[in-house]
Formats: sequence, C-alpha cells, structure tokens
Amino acid sequence: MILVAVSFGYFTSMNQALVGAMAGAGRARGRHAVKTRNLVGIVRGWITGPPTSFVLALLAALAMRALAGADALAR
Repeated sequence: MILVAVSFGYFTSMNQALVGAMAGAGRARGRHAVKTRNLVGIVRGWITGPPTSFVLALLAALAMRALAGADALAR
C-alpha cells in the first residue's frame, strides 16, 4: 500500500501505515479488538504534531535571530 501511495506522489509515514494496518486488522477481528481511546490519541498526535513542531522551530529560529542578530545568521 505504501509503495502505491508513494508512486502517486503522496507522502506516507511508516508509523501511520503500521498503525492503520494494525487498526484495520483489529477491526476485522471484531469491534472490541481495538481500543478506540488509544487510536484516537494516536490520530490526535498525527494532527497536532506537525503544527506544534513548526511553531517550536519558528520560536527557536526567532530566538536565535534575537540573540545572535540578523547579520550573524546571514553569513
């Protein structure tokens, strides 16, 4: 599945693929085989992770610029 998605140019994460596969296999075994609370926590991490990382990287870059000065980073 990952190879098909990548061949169409879609970004895929191995973590997302593995968790999705395990959740699908668990659902096939029965509704109670997958702990929905855990799955929701994983999906929440996928949604909030990239924006949080962006904000932290932006704040770190702004702090470095303020401490070192804009001219020091341009060299």
